[in-house]
Amino acid sequence: MKKNCRTRDTMEDVASLKTSVEKEIKKIQYYGTVIQQHMEDEDIPKLKRVVETTIPSKLNMMEDLIDKTSEMMIEEDVVLSEIQNWTLETRQSIEETISLTKRGRSFVESYYKQKADETRAEMLEEEKWKKEQERKEAQMHEEKLYAEKLKRDRAAWREHQEIALETKRIELEMEKKMKSQSAKLPKLTITPFQGTTKDWIRFYNQYHAQVDNQPVSKTVKFGYLLQLVNGPSRNLIGNIPNTDEGYDRAMELLRKEFGQEQAVIASHTKEIIEMGVVLGTKYSRVKDFYDTLAVNYEALRAMGAHRKVEGLVISSLEKLPHVKPDITRNDESWEQWTYDELLEELRKWLKRNQVEDSASRRSLKINLRRGEEKSSIHGCR
Repeated sequence: MKKNCRTRDTMEDVASLKTSVEKEIKKIQYYGTVIQQHMEDEDIPKLKRVVETTIPSKLNMMEDLIDKTSEMMIEEDVVLSEIQNWTLETRQSIEETISLTKRGRSFVESYYKQKADETRAEMLEEEKWKKEQERKEAQMHEEKLYAEKLKRDRAAWREHQEIALETKRIELEMEKKMKSQSAKLPKLTITPFQGTTKDWIRFYNQYHAQVDNQPVSKTVKFGYLLQLVNGPSRNLIGNIPNTDEGYDRAMELLRKEFGQEQAVIASHTKEIIEMGVVLGTKYSRVKDFYDTLAVNYEALRAMGAHRKVEGLVISSLEKLPHVKPDITRNDESWEQWTYDELLEELRKWLKRNQVEDSASRRSLKINLRRGEEKSSIHGCR
């Protein structure tokens, strides 16, 4: 009797489990309809939750119930084929829902893949747009730079034209003023300044005496000054306005650039030291040597610096090896000569030899003429 009671209780439990399984099947089938509705509405978040969380949870619960029911049916000696048929029928009842679940998952995956592709395409399009914007900005920047360059070039050209016109106007005014005051200044005999320190003393002394010290306006003096400077010195003062202040400024710049005392002294001293050796007694070469030495020594004298080079007298004399015996023969104290004494002796030598040089040239001309006459007579015969 106890066995019969146990069997009856077990079968009741099996029936209860089967009922639970049927309820789970209905729930799963219900969620199948939910999946269809979410796919139609394209409600991806809800669809994703059902197919990834709800359905798997329900299926697991149903599988547990099926396993538990099957085990209890085995204990009650239910025929295995009956158990298998029940299990198969139970699972078949939810196959459609399982198929819908797979479709729902594919739907979700396709949706997110499409969104990822769209996002990637948007990013590519945005990157393309940014590059295009950068290209346009770079082009605009280049165009702006080019426009600014054109503007600067035009401004520079206009400035150049204005300077040229102003210079021409000033030159015309200076020419007019110089003509009106030409009686006040003598005709210039000044060699233009070449823009070197060694030429400064010569130029300044001449200019000061013939122009700067004359009773005429500074603008007129400036006009003469511009005519008497070349090269770097012209570039230095060429753009200064022709006014009293401009003239003072121009003279100050010339003094600072070319008239610095130590630089001028060094330049003339260098000229004396670097004078070349004169071989022979050819008049023209000795005359050039004398002129160069005299010009540089007198420039140093004008600056009060001639005493500094007196120690070079013998060195200069040695550069005239064939003239030296002539000028030192009658003076036993020639080793103590100053440059004044050397220049005086050279001047005397040049005076003596100028006559001989002239006589030699006349003799050469006569001989050439006679040779031509003889050639003419010989040709007639």
